[in-house]
Amino acid sequence: MSRENSGRTSEAVVGDADAALRRLLTEIIRASSKKRAQIAEEMSALLGQHVSEYMLHDFSAPSKRPARFPAAFIEAFCEVLGDDRLQRFLMGERLRKLVALAERELSACLNEGERQRLRGELLAKEDRRER
Repeated sequence: MSRENSGRTSEAVVGDADAALRRLLTEIIRASSKKRAQIAEEMSALLGQHVSEYMLHDFSAPSKRPARFPAAFIEAFCEVLGDDRLQRFLMGERLRKLVALAERELSACLNEGERQRLRGELLAKEDRRER
């Protein structure tokens, strides 16, 4: 897509994506019961490299020269916070649809398993009554 066709520069698109990423990081951290220092400590242990609470602040704070959240930190961040929204945010639309489909399929399988279990219980009770 060219600048003329999109009406927006690639810098504006990147800026919007960066701002959205920062807002999401902030939202996830605020929704957690953990403080940034604890998050940083747990991420450091998982990653085997130092992560500080100040780094987390820089990654999420809007500023003129923002620090970028390293892709290598994504999995640890999500694991420490028990929240996969960051991973999902970074997926393309096709992958998000595949994950949603897989989740629906898994839910249907679990529901079917539960129905089969209940059916079995009811049939066993009915069988005992008939005896």
